[in-house]
Amino acid sequence: MKQFFLPVLSLLLLTAAPAVAQLSGNVEYNLWRVQPGDSMTIFSDKAYIRQSASLQSPIMDSLTSGSSVIAVKLNETELTLRGMTTPWWQVRYKAGGKQKEGYLWLGLAALGTYRQDTVQLVYGIEKVIPGATKEDDPKYQVGLKALGASHHLLDKKEQVVAGGQFSISAEGKLLGNMGLDKLSTILRLCFSGEACGIPSDYYYFGWNGSKFLILPQKSTIFDAGAIAHDEVLLFPKEPGGQPGKIIKVITDEEFGEDGETVVKKTTDREVFVWDGENAVKEKTEKGNSVKETAVKEKGVTAKAIYGGPSKEKAVAGKVSAEKPVTEKKVDEKAVTAKIPAEKTVTEKKIDEKATTAKASTEKKAKEKTAKK
Repeated sequence: MKQFFLPVLSLLLLTAAPAVAQLSGNVEYNLWRVQPGDSMTIFSDKAYIRQSASLQSPIMDSLTSGSSVIAVKLNETELTLRGMTTPWWQVRYKAGGKQKEGYLWLGLAALGTYRQDTVQLVYGIEKVIPGATKEDDPKYQVGLKALGASHHLLDKKEQVVAGGQFSISAEGKLLGNMGLDKLSTILRLCFSGEACGIPSDYYYFGWNGSKFLILPQKSTIFDAGAIAHDEVLLFPKEPGGQPGKIIKVITDEEFGEDGETVVKKTTDREVFVWDGENAVKEKTEKGNSVKETAVKEKGVTAKAIYGGPSKEKAVAGKVSAEKPVTEKKVDEKAVTAKIPAEKTVTEKKIDEKATTAKASTEKKAKEKTAKK
């Protein structure tokens, strides 16, 4: 395997973006990426709205998880709580039947909110866990909440994710149940470094109407000119999926000296059995390493090797250009039958004498006719 490295492009990207999304001085660049006019959802159990951007400012109102406010204007005053350093926002909200304005510390807001029937699913950062040393990236303790119609808590899950340069963007998406029995929907969270050599990590949580269920995770990484690691989850509803199972297809590629040609490719599979509440790993199927140059020479397609219509839907398998032993023997017999058996030396001599005698007789007959 080629030594892992960050190419120049990666370093430039990391230099352009802040190393830590919740670092002091980066008031306009953080995981929330709020713009004036955006709707924000309260994530914390209770969030105080203050008269000004300060903890010493009088409290105007307190809002609970699931409440919404409208972002009006960014205030560059920063505050550090629970390891997070984020700015304040002037917000507009409704309380007591009246429209009001005040200031909300951004760390109390959710990163995303979604609706599933009458349930509100929200996620945000509970706290930042510092690295062991100053050079180490922190980790984020992310919380997921399911809230009922009156904003009461139905269920909660926590997940620790890589922070700092490994999580400068966050994204969530509802996928539906993807064919998994007893699930209403699946919430997928993605935390990404958005640069070469930095992974994008995906976390899947099933929602069955009353609680969150943890599903297999996946990760992808691309280091230009060196390696690529891609993981794909195949759910029962998707092409290549199987009922009652989640299949993780793991593809690793290694690039040649030109940085473009794939010289080695390996695909493995992990199979998880779904019982309605848990995804239990059943087995791991190791695939063969394939040299791309050899594949091109033999004319074997990637579909034939990996058993799928595309890389994302690939299924590991073994392909052999050689025929089975039985077929080989049948072919050999067929060829043998078409080729006349070789004559023995004696048979050859008899054939030669016969040919000579025939020629001599014909010659004498011609001479006799000539004399007449």
